[in-house]
Amino acid sequence: MHRLMTEHDAMPLLRLDAISRRALTRRLLDRVTLEVAEGECLALLGAEGSGRASLLRVIAGLEEPDEGRILLDGRDITRLPARRRPIAHVFQHDPLFGHATVFDTVAAALPEAGDGDGPTGARVHGLLGLVGLAADAGSMPAMLPAGKRRRLTLARALASGPRLLLVGAGFGQADPDRPAPRRWLRDVQRRLGLTMVVVAQAAEEAMALADRVAVLVEGRVAQIGTPAELTRSPVNAAVARLVGAPAPVQAGAEGGLWLPAEALEVVAPGLGMPARVLGATMLGATVRLDLELLADGRQLEAEVPSFGIGGALSPGSIIGLRVREGGLRGGAMVN
Repeated sequence: MHRLMTEHDAMPLLRLDAISRRALTRRLLDRVTLEVAEGECLALLGAEGSGRASLLRVIAGLEEPDEGRILLDGRDITRLPARRRPIAHVFQHDPLFGHATVFDTVAAALPEAGDGDGPTGARVHGLLGLVGLAADAGSMPAMLPAGKRRRLTLARALASGPRLLLVGAGFGQADPDRPAPRRWLRDVQRRLGLTMVVVAQAAEEAMALADRVAVLVEGRVAQIGTPAELTRSPVNAAVARLVGAPAPVQAGAEGGLWLPAEALEVVAPGLGMPARVLGATMLGATVRLDLELLADGRQLEAEVPSFGIGGALSPGSIIGLRVREGGLRGGAMVN
């Protein structure tokens, strides 16, 4: 049964304790600590290079951390080889046996071999039915479309009866037979009572898929919480940007306010809050601005739509900022 850990549970299924990993002079993971409850779906959200893929590979045993511990069911598996961990993973480009049928591909991953008509056969057919491949048991994997091949890698991963399922970025790409492949994957996870850690490629995916979301910024867990918690109370501008929510005003020399493009519009200085442009970065449909409010010198980072603003955002220029009606959630104010 799907459930989340409560304060009365003895321990989480998975615990990462201060995991760090370096590559040459770059720190990929920086003292990452988090817990995943049994039956939970945790999404890893972050920008490219934030450490999501490295963290998944460290949990799987495909890479070793330089520091820290990995505990599964309370057991230290930090140095345990990947093949001995009760952990399955599905990535975008997992290889499949070219000489085996769909049925044999899944059967080969079962802990104990058997004939195709006995318990082994029933288990394989059950898994193929679960992922929507019952009619393809006799097909060769190479003949399947990409969406079905990805579902076959999932059936093969589930055949080992893992305690934990890891899902890499790109696994849930378009599948004509599964209009919402990641949501379908969540349904499979719930039916089996699996614990799952998944790399999300966008905030919308993470929020719709997961019980909780861990937001990674430069190899660190900047914040972890339910989708509602992250949307309502992001801890800083970086998290707010990733989850698509406005950040709170922060005190201190480096403090400021970040607002998304849909919250603001650029107007003449006399029609809105006058601000000096310190820097502008084009992001396609939006422009990220570093601003200084003339009223009090407060620093502000914001995004505004790029359409129609021309050269008005060159450094040193004075603009007006106006908050759109309903543009700020949670009662945040700029004044």
